[in-house]
Amino acid sequence: MEGRDLTETSGAFGLDITPPPMFSNNDAIIYLYLDHFLPECYRTPFVLMAQRTFQEWTSLIYNDDSDPGRQSESDSELEDLPPFPNVSEDQAEGGDQSAKAKETAITEQVLSVLSFMKTVGVTLPDFLDALSWGNDTCITNSRIQYHRTQLMTSQQLLGILRRWWRPPRSSTAQSRKQGPEGGRHALQAFMRETWPSVISQEIESLTDDFLSPPQNDEDVSEHVLTSLDFPSMIEKIKTQTAPNLWATLRTLTSSPQQDSRRRNKNPDTVCSSD
Repeated sequence: MEGRDLTETSGAFGLDITPPPMFSNNDAIIYLYLDHFLPECYRTPFVLMAQRTFQEWTSLIYNDDSDPGRQSESDSELEDLPPFPNVSEDQAEGGDQSAKAKETAITEQVLSVLSFMKTVGVTLPDFLDALSWGNDTCITNSRIQYHRTQLMTSQQLLGILRRWWRPPRSSTAQSRKQGPEGGRHALQAFMRETWPSVISQEIESLTDDFLSPPQNDEDVSEHVLTSLDFPSMIEKIKTQTAPNLWATLRTLTSSPQQDSRRRNKNPDTVCSSD
C-alpha cells in the first residue's frame, strides 16, 4: 500500500476519506480500517495509539530504563509500602457468605442438570457409565473425550472417591449411629479385583532393587553386604518401587497401639525386618 495516498486507497472501497494530520500515507489503510470497519468501542484505543510516532513509542518504552540517574526499585523502597491489612471479622464473615452463596449456586446447577436428565430419560448411573468408556460412540466422540479427560485428571477425583468410600454425615443426621454406606461395597469389590495385579506388578519391580551385583564367584562379597544403604532402599521402596505393597506390609505388621508402644523403634525398620 506504500506510495498510494488515502484518496486512492479509499476509492477502492467507494469511500471519500481525508486522513487526520497525524497519519502518513503509509498509515492510510490502517486509518481506513479503524474508521470504517471497527466498532466505536474498539476504534478509539487504536486511534490514540496511532497518534504516536515510532520515535515517541521508543522514547516511552526505553527512556525510563536508559536513564542513568533513575534508581531501580530496591528493597528499601519495598519496605516503605504499607503492610497487608489484617482480615477483619466482617471480611471473614463476608468470605463465609461468599462460600455459602457458591454452595447454593452449585446446588441449583446440579438440580437443573438432574431435571434436564429426567426430561431426556437418562439416569445418573447411565450417564456415568456412558461417559466412562461405556460404548464405542462415547469412546470416540471428541467432546465426550474432552470432558472424560477433564474428570480423570481432576484433583477433585480423589476426593470424590474418598466420599464414595466414606460419605460425610449431614448436619441433620449426626444422631445416627451409622452413617451412609455410600459406594463402599462396590469399591471393596473393585479392590479385590485389582489389588492382586497391583501387588504382583510391584513385587516384580522389586527384583532390580534386590539383585546382587554380578560376581565372579557365587558368594556375595562382604563389601556388597556392608555397603547396603537400608534407609535409602526403604525410602525408594516406600515412595517409588512398591508404595502399595509397603503400605500393606506396614498395616499388617503394626497397629496404632503397637506404634505408641514402640516409641524407640522406627516403624519402617520394624516393617522391613518383619
